[in-house]
Amino acid sequence: MRTIKDGSILQCCSCNPTGLGCAGFTLFEQLAVATIAAIALSLTVPSVGRFVASQQLHGAVSILSVFVQEAREAALTTGCDVELLASPSRAQVQVDVRVRRNTDVLACSRWFEFNNAQSSSGTTIQSGFIDKVTLSSSSQLLFEGSSGQLRSTSPRTLSMIKHDVSALVTVPTLGSPTVIHVR
Repeated sequence: MRTIKDGSILQCCSCNPTGLGCAGFTLFEQLAVATIAAIALSLTVPSVGRFVASQQLHGAVSILSVFVQEAREAALTTGCDVELLASPSRAQVQVDVRVRRNTDVLACSRWFEFNNAQSSSGTTIQSGFIDKVTLSSSSQLLFEGSSGQLRSTSPRTLSMIKHDVSALVTVPTLGSPTVIHVR
């Protein structure tokens, strides 16, 4: 310890031969903590990224459920077969709900007349995008006009992708799409 002119005591670690009473961490201790923190951070960042991608996929399935529900309701209310077309488009999925014209079904013909829909093949009633995900391939789901059920010839699963995370989505005959596997 060293005394200053006014009588106060100045404690200096370098002046203290025993080193007792000095506060702080050595450079080695600081580097050890920084290394451990860097390793822990490098292990958690990829899992957080996968978690976020997984949540975005679940959100995309919710949006797809809305389109499926709209297609089912359109099939029931129009009496026409309704197709849902989902196609990949960059980092999004384009979805179109289209009512098919069927002149053999009276309710369907009347719906087209009432709505002044002039197309001979059908008309799009809903169109939109599901952002930040894509599909492995285009899909067409066909809902029967009499029941709103998914036709047995339609695919039952879609593969949605976000970065390196993919979800296998199943579309039941009746009900909403659900995620059956995320990897």
